[in-house]
Amino acid sequence: MIFGLLMASQPLFALTEAELTEVQLAPMETSAAYQQFMRRPTTELSKLIYLIDRFRPAKLEILYGTQYYDTSFAAPFVRAFLATHYKNETAQYWVLHWCSTAIPFGNTIWVRFPNGENYEARKILLDELAALEESLKTVRSKSSHRQTIPSL
Repeated sequence: MIFGLLMASQPLFALTEAELTEVQLAPMETSAAYQQFMRRPTTELSKLIYLIDRFRPAKLEILYGTQYYDTSFAAPFVRAFLATHYKNETAQYWVLHWCSTAIPFGNTIWVRFPNGENYEARKILLDELAALEESLKTVRSKSSHRQTIPSL
């Protein structure tokens, strides 16, 4: 329901640095949401919380049903919905299931950028999730590499 209000090596929807600035998002690795995520145990639920935290400060509007909502307004409702409806699904499944169409309207959930362009919320969230997964692989690779280097 409301979780849809917010969200590979080559994400389908990659924001340029200028677009990140326009929507007031820091690059992923330097964002407060990412820093907080890295302090939590890595679970499917923590990935979903990351997505909420990631887009909360963004200068974006969500079309849910027939109404537009700022992401900062929607985020607390999204967290509440997640807390009451999450049943140990994968983050990808959750996004596909809850972030495609508005309940009970059945309309596609859209994200409107400051320039007026609209994108499917599901696509944005899945691409951000893919970027997060890729970042985790990189971090784990660096971490395991450090552990295998013999100390002198």
